[in-house]
Amino acid sequence: MCLFSDAYALYICKNVIQMKTYSFLIENLKCRGCENTIRKEIAKFPSVNKVTVNLALSQITIDLEEVAELELIKDRLAKIGYPEVGKNSFVTAAKSYISCAIGRMDAL
Repeated sequence: MCLFSDAYALYICKNVIQMKTYSFLIENLKCRGCENTIRKEIAKFPSVNKVTVNLALSQITIDLEEVAELELIKDRLAKIGYPEVGKNSFVTAAKSYISCAIGRMDAL
């Protein structure tokens, strides 16, 4: 809620984009190649401001303008082999190796 009396300050307050941060755990995150692929794929979404990939925790943290894109991002990650924890399968695990190799090649 904006509590400004100045017209310009009120305009700025109403038009500032409100970022929200979301974190979730994923499967099949193995190396920097995986990290590169994940960053590249998530960056394709227009409302993403920042992506952090924590290899040690297999955690993704995203600063996002549109909450509606969160599920689309999770779906995209699953399609390239990095589903949320508990949603892994043989197929997604296999896809993650391909995505990992692509990420390693892109880093060269």
